[in-house]
Amino acid sequence: MRPHCIVPLVENIRQVTPTPHRIIFVVGDDESEALCVKANVDFYRDEGDTWGHRLNRVAQDIEEPYIFCGAEDVRFYQNWLHHTLQVMRQVDGVVSVNDVLTGEGTLALVSMRYIREESGCVDTPNVIIYPGYHHNFSERELFLTAQRRNRFAYCAQAVVEHLHWLNGKVPTDDVYVLGQSTWDLDMAMHLSRLRLWEALPPPPTRDIIINDGWRHG
Repeated sequence: MRPHCIVPLVENIRQVTPTPHRIIFVVGDDESEALCVKANVDFYRDEGDTWGHRLNRVAQDIEEPYIFCGAEDVRFYQNWLHHTLQVMRQVDGVVSVNDVLTGEGTLALVSMRYIREESGCVDTPNVIIYPGYHHNFSERELFLTAQRRNRFAYCAQAVVEHLHWLNGKVPTDDVYVLGQSTWDLDMAMHLSRLRLWEALPPPPTRDIIINDGWRHG
């Protein structure tokens, strides 16, 4: 967690998210914890393990029906949650939002009922993302699994901008350097795990553009 991002992100979420919501940060230092208290948001103190371990532990404790998986380097656009929930009602699984960094979805709202009934990966029960990844490819596996189950959709109207050094929105820092340093390890794990999808039904062949701006399949 980058402490300097907490207050701007909380202000951004509250400004553009009229739909009732709960903000939870996973923090690993005293400064971030103090800022969460000041901003009146919930937080978990967790200093170790992978991104997957931390996210999955938080998910075990929440009672909300959906959880958004993302880091602090994002900017939400107006009514993103309203649009995402409209699509979620159709799939009750994983809905990818429109990340303008890449022109496709890389961040997602996830149904907790889907996770508890089927899990976010094929071989580990009750997890959102496979905890073995250091960071990279974890969401890709979540998406692939949901697609093979026909429980995935992309919501073009729900815009969330990834403020990443790759698009020049922010300078690089130690957190990005650490993420890049594990890329090869995570890629090797992802490639080794692709065979797991052979046991799942084939993905749907349809790719339908719906009038409300979301693509199914």
